[in-house]
Amino acid sequence: MKSLREMRTFRGMSQRELAKLMDDHQPQIVRLEKVDMPVGVNLSTIMRINKALNCRAVIDRNKIFFEEMT
Repeated sequence: MKSLREMRTFRGMSQRELAKLMDDHQPQIVRLEKVDMPVGVNLSTIMRINKALNCRAVIDRNKIFFEEMT
């Protein structure tokens, strides 16, 4: 399982590129990475991250992590 930042860099994307794929703004990605994706983040945001990074979200100990699709 990877944090949002780890998954984004694993995919070789900048914050700006991820934001564009999510139809969002780069400062939003900064905020999401800074807080380490606590549970309570909007579900639609998580779904857009999953689609943009081709991954799935996993909730563990009140934090959201991402893993590759198998």
